[in-house]
Amino acid sequence: MASFKLNIAKVRGCPPAGELAVAMESFALPETEEFGVLNCTGTAETVFATIIRKTQQAVQRLDAETAQVTAAAVEKVSVYPIGIRPESEVLEIYAGPASAIEQVGVFLGSCLALPTVTEPIEIDIPAAIEKVAGLTERFSPDRFESASTPTIRTWPARTRRNSWTRSTGWTS
Repeated sequence: MASFKLNIAKVRGCPPAGELAVAMESFALPETEEFGVLNCTGTAETVFATIIRKTQQAVQRLDAETAQVTAAAVEKVSVYPIGIRPESEVLEIYAGPASAIEQVGVFLGSCLALPTVTEPIEIDIPAAIEKVAGLTERFSPDRFESASTPTIRTWPARTRRNSWTRSTGWTS
């Protein structure tokens, strides 16, 4: 079963799309930073980018010879594909957990030094479906006069030859 996740937030204090795209492209992938930008494209209204966050995670292993558990640090990378529309103050994150909104806010505020504030927009899809279902008028056969006897309309069949013979007057 396929699923699609979309996390939406308001992002206030963002510069215009062109300036934001230039700032993200210039940040790129520094080795010493926690965040990086894999790619970035922009239009006059929107900036699309893939932001990564590098963290260290301890992975435990069992050493069978010594009967001990050892831990080794492994670099973990989280990928956040995003779209930002500065004019309408909308941040869209196309994959990842809901905490990605906070992580993108940290990236914009600390790495790019932008005076931005991100606020998640909560969307309750099941409640919205229930509301629409409650407001939607249902089909009722009682509303029609002849609901028990349906009317079937037939249209004369027109073939290519019939329409051609009518227009030219030719008969076989």
